[in-house]
Amino acid sequence: MTAYLDFYIGYPKFEKAKEIVNKYKDFPLSTWSDMFKEIKDELNEFEGKEDYEGIDNIDIEDSSISSGKKDQKLKGKEEEDINIEIKDKAISILYKNINKIIVKYYLIDVEVLFSRNPFMKKSTVDFNYVNPSEIKTYNVQKNNNENTLNITIPESLKNKNVYIEVSGNKKKEYETYYSSLLKYSIIESIGEIKILSPELKPLPKIYIKCFCQDENGKIQFYKDGFTDLRGKFNYVTLNSDLINRVKKFSILIMSKEYGSLIKQCKPPKMIKGKNNESSYEQYKNYRQEIKNRFLNNKQNMISNQNQEQNHPPGLITSLLDAIDNK
Repeated sequence: MTAYLDFYIGYPKFEKAKEIVNKYKDFPLSTWSDMFKEIKDELNEFEGKEDYEGIDNIDIEDSSISSGKKDQKLKGKEEEDINIEIKDKAISILYKNINKIIVKYYLIDVEVLFSRNPFMKKSTVDFNYVNPSEIKTYNVQKNNNENTLNITIPESLKNKNVYIEVSGNKKKEYETYYSSLLKYSIIESIGEIKILSPELKPLPKIYIKCFCQDENGKIQFYKDGFTDLRGKFNYVTLNSDLINRVKKFSILIMSKEYGSLIKQCKPPKMIKGKNNESSYEQYKNYRQEIKNRFLNNKQNMISNQNQEQNHPPGLITSLLDAIDNK
């Protein structure tokens, strides 16, 4: 018990725990000696020097518990592991018990992939029937400790949207890389997203595509459109009550010049505030009020403008309806 307590009060040297382990490591009762060996293993792992030597010498005379621990150690010693993280056009691969790493790059149509699986985090799309754009193989030193391999995405693919498969001897990991210079801000309380250039200038005419997921897990298309002159797009407003069933949104942002992004966010909270209205309801009512005021005050001007400039009847009203549906 004193040795275990030292894990909490003896950090980071654990001198008391080490003293007790060394004193009782050869204790005659296997159930007790196994506990001290387990403490020693944890100390070695903390110090980065896991000891698997002598694992076959564990005394299992009549102890199924000791046998189980032996099997667990053997499994942990041999099991391979691989994880990947993409950041700033580079891939960091954390691996263990692997001697060769293969990285495959597949060019993707981000809109098609998004439409098939809008809420994907780590995609596991089967690309076995497609030839990869590039394959890289890395021979690494195999050992029982975690190691890191840092590589850069090939120059020819840095400005592309790419699906990346990283495989070891048996295990595979997947990640999607989106090339993007876009900046953005999301105001969840009113369901509005603003798209900016790298210089933080509003970007109009950026395509936005939204899917939603309800509380039952059902996923469906919600709306799409383009950002306005301010770089803004309201992904919530819709002429239906679907918003009342939405649990979360997934939003695709696409620009030919600046690349693509996929972001997820929650719907506006329907928490009542002033006048017993939520922030979203206040915003929606405000938009409708502005529209009605414009129509009432400018009806004559619209009529005259249509006549003088030969605009098709109802053109400006149609434009207002389009704005309201954003």
